Amino acid sequence: MIGTSHLILITCIGYMLCGCTNKAPLTIHDLDHEQSDASRINNLILTKRVVLERGIEKVERYTSVTSKDVTATSRFGRENEIANVECIVTGMREVIEDPAIISTDVFWKSVGNTIDTMSLGLLLEDRYMQIINALGIDYLVISYHQQIDVESSFVEGIAEGFYGDTDREVASTVTLDMNNKRVIDAFEVNAMHDLGVGHAVFIIPLVFSIKPGEDLCHLAGRQAAEAIPSPLNEMPKPVIAVVAAKINPYVVLSAPEPAPSPP
Repeated sequence: MIGTSHLILITCIGYMLCGCTNKAPLTIHDLDHEQSDASRINNLILTKRVVLERGIEKVERYTSVTSKDVTATSRFGRENEIANVECIVTGMREVIEDPAIISTDVFWKSVGNTIDTMSLGLLLEDRYMQIINALGIDYLVISYHQQIDVESSFVEGIAEGFYGDTDREVASTVTLDMNNKRVIDAFEVNAMHDLGVGHAVFIIPLVFSIKPGEDLCHLAGRQAAEAIPSPLNEMPKPVIAVVAAKINPYVVLSAPEPAPSPP
């Protein structure tokens, strides 16, 4: 059986000798119509702190297949930290030169230091819209990023072996016009990351890696910025607030409406 140190050595040698990296295809979803009815908006939850996704990883060891609970990671920070959405903002800056952005810290201090989560429906009520108007926020970008293990495998024979790991990464943004209280864009991009380490006779390693050729966080940020109209003539730049979502806002917004209850 191959040990951990042996596997690390194989990996390092493999990257030096015959490692290769390919680009993973991106899956992009963009709503082709507004989804701004009250029921969907009320289900969008903003969060001050990072909330990580939980999931199940399929684990294959030799002929045994099991599953285990796993916790995602996020570019926004570690669980329960104040969310850092700078990777979304970086993508926005690629579209909007020197954007006027209200920081997450200022946003949450303004709506209330004791509040960690808030529904979008509540934020759109008059008492909070007064705060939004005082800050001069024209657009709100609700953002999300998670990466989670979905599968790993390990097989070791007399003359050959293989270790593989697959992760799923998701980034999304929902952009709102706060002056008109309506959704103007909802976007999601996801991709699978694959890492494989194999060897044949004489422990000659072969390493491959497949990951997105583009930063998903930046791509989601660019999409949000492109949805915001450019100011005309000498009009001031729109003021934008970027906040994190508790769960994927695109999935919430694009979910079908539940069937009405029978009378």
